[in-house]
Amino acid sequence: EHAMAAWSAATAAPLAGVGLWALYGGHIDLPELAVVVAGHVLNGALTIALACGRSKTGRHGISRG
Repeated sequence: EHAMAAWSAATAAPLAGVGLWALYGGHIDLPELAVVVAGHVLNGALTIALACGRSKTGRHGISRG
């Protein structure tokens, strides 16, 4: 539930930007917007995958003693 709240907060600003751009008369090219969204999703997925993989090694650089 915390992750969903964080994702919603992080998504609110770009959505507001696109909405305001359209409201002010700017052109929104949907295929180009889809590529940008896909790029961010893939970047997030890679970051999460690397973090999960790193967490499984047990070596976080945190002193436990």
